[in-house]
Amino acid sequence: MLLRRRRRRVSNGAAPPYAFGSILFVFAGYKRHANFVFTPSTKEAFADRLQDFDTGKGSIKLPYDDEIPTELLTEMIAHRIREFEVDGVKWM
Repeated sequence: MLLRRRRRRVSNGAAPPYAFGSILFVFAGYKRHANFVFTPSTKEAFADRLQDFDTGKGSIKLPYDDEIPTELLTEMIAHRIREFEVDGVKWM
């Protein structure tokens, strides 16, 4: 698993970020959907594949009634890890 070396960190009562020297991504669950939040640059790298999703600055809204795009999320997480480890891109 890509996140084996990463650790979950809960702070300020906010959604749990996954961090390894910097926040890598955050997710939160709500009544009807979940949000994944990446850096804007990670979201931008996948913009062509996110056209069917409601998105924010770095967030992707995933309604519970829809199929979870696990392949896309896996690729985005891998991109975010590389973005941090290779390019030095920190959290927003």
